[in-house]
Amino acid sequence: MRRWVVAMLSLAMVSGTALAQDRGPPGGRPGPNGPPGRERLNSYANPSALIAAEIALNQLTQEEGLWTSLRETAATGAILLMPEEVDALAWLKDRPDVAPLVDRDPDAVWMSCDGSYGVVLGGWTTDEASGHYASVWQRQEDGGYKWLIRHRIGQDGPVAVPEMITARIADCDRPRPESGNTPGRPQPAPAQVKAQSGYSADRTLFWRSGRDAAGVLRLLVRIRKDGQMLSVLGDELDQPAGS
Repeated sequence: MRRWVVAMLSLAMVSGTALAQDRGPPGGRPGPNGPPGRERLNSYANPSALIAAEIALNQLTQEEGLWTSLRETAATGAILLMPEEVDALAWLKDRPDVAPLVDRDPDAVWMSCDGSYGVVLGGWTTDEASGHYASVWQRQEDGGYKWLIRHRIGQDGPVAVPEMITARIADCDRPRPESGNTPGRPQPAPAQVKAQSGYSADRTLFWRSGRDAAGVLRLLVRIRKDGQMLSVLGDELDQPAGS
């Protein structure tokens, strides 16, 4: 019960922060839904939407089972980072659910300025083990999110339930007139990408899966901050072998 109370309180706090931060590029005209730069269908970042998606996935896992919940919430082209990268929908197809159930608690969210993609880092726990996970989420045509990559990051000691979920949003670039990215106009779902690597539609968030110098499969995530792409997860992939 404490996990769900903490998660919902964190969602509320993130939502309040998102309302203060998640505006469109500067200079936008007032749109039909509110202040300048606000857009429909999560055209700009809303970290609370990703937390809600993770909470819904966790609840579905408890109700339907791990493999069923992942299968029902996967985006087209989704992959699982296991000992090897696998096609998620092919690997999950007809796979029966087995114990132990996994309980997840989001810790941090990173999101592109336009809200087309976001990344969640959190902790997972079963009756037998615990560790961390990372997931890349993709906005869909209806404005909701489905996961594109899920990565279980090893096993370690007990995972603490966070007091608050942190959220970081990539800096927004002023839109170019020819891009059609006009404040007040809903944005389409992002184009399909190869799940192993890609950019958000506005190129303010980047991800790449690969192996570090020790051969461990990892997920690298960068977001645009202060005019440069800043590594926020998996910076081991930036280190040369032997370093």
